[in-house]
Amino acid sequence: MKSVRQLTDFVVPVSDLKMMNYAFLVWFMEENAGLTYKEARVVLRDIREESVSDLAELFGCTTQAIHNFDRKGTRKLIDAGILLPQET
Repeated sequence: MKSVRQLTDFVVPVSDLKMMNYAFLVWFMEENAGLTYKEARVVLRDIREESVSDLAELFGCTTQAIHNFDRKGTRKLIDAGILLPQET
């Protein structure tokens, strides 16, 4: 008879929790707000402490394109009701 493993059988190191939360947030933004992977990565760049220039190099684009991903991603989150708009 096979034993069934329970969720409590798995131990996740605390250092991995931050990355798991990050991965979940990327997936959540893609699924629920229609963000692309790049838009989600850019919007969440502070979690992984990535700079605009780091992401531009990673994605092979300009820093202006990274700012555009941020603007578009933020707009999609606002339109989906996930993020509240800031008053200017």
